[in-house]
Amino acid sequence: MRALIDRRASDRRVYVYGERRRWPPPDFADPALEQDFRLGDDAAARRLGLTAVLLAAVLYVVFALIDPLVVPHDASDLLVPRLVVVAWLLVVAACLARGVPAPTQRLLVCSAVVVAALALDVMSFLAPLPTTYLVGGTMLVAIALFTLVGVRLADAIPTATIVVAGFLIATANDSDTSSAVAAANIVIVLGGIAFGFIAAYLLEDLRRDGYLDDRSLDRERLRSDRLLHSILPEDIAARLRRDPSAIAETHDVTVVFADVVGFTRVTSDLPATTVVELLDGLFTQFDALCRQHRVEKIKTIGDAYMAVAGAPLPDAGHADAVAEVALGMLDVAASFTRWPGGLQLRIGVSSGAAVAGVIGQDKFAYDLWGDTVNTASRMESHGTPGVIQISAATRALLGDRYDCGPATETAIKGGEVLTTYALLGRRVS
Repeated sequence: MRALIDRRASDRRVYVYGERRRWPPPDFADPALEQDFRLGDDAAARRLGLTAVLLAAVLYVVFALIDPLVVPHDASDLLVPRLVVVAWLLVVAACLARGVPAPTQRLLVCSAVVVAALALDVMSFLAPLPTTYLVGGTMLVAIALFTLVGVRLADAIPTATIVVAGFLIATANDSDTSSAVAAANIVIVLGGIAFGFIAAYLLEDLRRDGYLDDRSLDRERLRSDRLLHSILPEDIAARLRRDPSAIAETHDVTVVFADVVGFTRVTSDLPATTVVELLDGLFTQFDALCRQHRVEKIKTIGDAYMAVAGAPLPDAGHADAVAEVALGMLDVAASFTRWPGGLQLRIGVSSGAAVAGVIGQDKFAYDLWGDTVNTASRMESHGTPGVIQISAATRALLGDRYDCGPATETAIKGGEVLTTYALLGRRVS
């Protein structure tokens, strides 16, 4: 957790202080970062804007019902502008609900705010509305603009300027209000707008910080997924994320073991770093072979390399896939000129049923167990350098698609005798 906090702090320094313009507007300096943020922010703003516009339409209808009580002689004059505003708000809501491009979305939302505010100013010319109507209505519009509709500061500034200009014109035309009260109203509205600017900036700043936090968490999740996939097969890793309970199942598989001949002598003659570099170069090529033929690498033990086909995902051609990998391993050994004295491998292959599963809690691993695994290991340990020794089960699965040597009786540890074959190559049609 401490590492995550430190990494997030590092991310914040990079993005906020290295790629962020603080004021105004608080945009990211990186165009790609800004575009990615705006995609998500516009999607959230559409939902907010739709809610705010519908709420404004409801309020205008409610005040239309109240007008006969407040200005009984002029209520009919106010009905038309109120209905016009409601109609426009419903049009904007319909466009937002259907989904429009982001620039059009912001323009529609800002136009709804402007129409709702200027309608108040127009109605102040048509009827002797109380001062609270104009001041309170303008403040409601400002609150919606800076908080509810979800527009960014760059859009809120010109919109608020139009709203304030309309309010000042309407206030200057109000001859029934004393100069002191009018001045107080102007101070109230301008103060509310000023606080609104601060609120809009802080809200956008929070959204941008939240976006950076999400990116940081996504990077952590991606890093952990990559680490998990480097340890476990992708399918097993996905299953463990969904359900951490034990995984154990039986598959029909073909297993291959490859071992470097004379590795102990090499380790005694060369520095440790050189030995590790040689093994890394060799096993990296083995890994590429496995990916090419959809064979799953299980593990390496010293200079031994183990892989399987048919697990964790079933594969009817598992014997052919492993045969191709084993033949490729011999080609890699022949071309691996950096190995002192020349590189030779013993390779053993066997097919059959095996139990596969994940063991351990701290350093868990995907592994295989069963006679098939033991037989493949014995095919390798009792094999001849430079030869791929396969079991009778694998020979039967390969059929006439591959050339194999004659059957050989091989005595293994414990006195058991197994029938084995040497895999020579793919048969040319």
